[in-house]
Amino acid sequence: MDRPLDLARVIQQDAAFLSAAREKAMTVHPSDIRAAGNEVEDSVRDYLRRVLPRPYYVTSGHLIDSTHQISSQIDVIIADASSLPSLYTTSDGTEYIPITSVYAIGEVKSTYYKSKRYLEQMKEALATILAMDRPLVKNTAFGGEVRDDTTIRDIVLESRNRFLNHLFSFLFCVDTGDFAFEDVAGHLQSTDPSLVPNVTVLLDKGIVMRSKLNADGSCQFHRYPSEAPSPEYDWVFAEILKEGSSLAALYGMLIAHLSNSHLEPANAYSYTDKLLKFRRSTLRWAKATPTQRSPG
Repeated sequence: MDRPLDLARVIQQDAAFLSAAREKAMTVHPSDIRAAGNEVEDSVRDYLRRVLPRPYYVTSGHLIDSTHQISSQIDVIIADASSLPSLYTTSDGTEYIPITSVYAIGEVKSTYYKSKRYLEQMKEALATILAMDRPLVKNTAFGGEVRDDTTIRDIVLESRNRFLNHLFSFLFCVDTGDFAFEDVAGHLQSTDPSLVPNVTVLLDKGIVMRSKLNADGSCQFHRYPSEAPSPEYDWVFAEILKEGSSLAALYGMLIAHLSNSHLEPANAYSYTDKLLKFRRSTLRWAKATPTQRSPG
């Protein structure tokens, strides 16, 4: 009989690989922080492409909505590969991803620097994204409850999410740098939870999530901060005891999010129909003139 898979050790090795990629990038680009950072981002995207199932498309670029509003550059975008994963790619390789095709986004940092104010940057980025045209779709069978407005689709999906198309976000830092939870606690407490990453991962140190303490002393994490009410839930920093635990937490949350999400196929025409411009006076009809045709 084959031995069971030691998944913990496998993920531990993956974490070590990402840490080694950071060290190599800093060695190859000692005076070019941007180039070193780009190599680390590539390594994280490659890792996600390898471990996530095929229906998902992992890339970087900008989100775009049907009104052609765009987000800032995003390091990691996880989109639906089966529908319209990318709307347009420019000659320099920049991709514009339909926001209705996106499951999750992430920012990747080689090292956490307090002075860079990464959480404040993500707050601004998330505020822009939430203002774009991507309405949340309620799960009418949430919690297994069947009501008058429950759809057959939601019964079949059996999603455990309150909304079918939550946008999951994460901040991923390979090296903890000068991170101290006390430095960010005030920001977390004063910021709308929807403008904070669902999880902040410090690969070599721990994770920051919205959580609550159960009666038995265990800590219960919530994948969607905006649905975790105060004062029952609060932000917590969980320091890891074993290398790879932070990466395992991110992987598990992503899989749970993706498996409980549902995106309707993106309508490419809704993104391009406003591009067609013409004068009515130039129209030529095959069977009748415009004045002879009925308004319908």
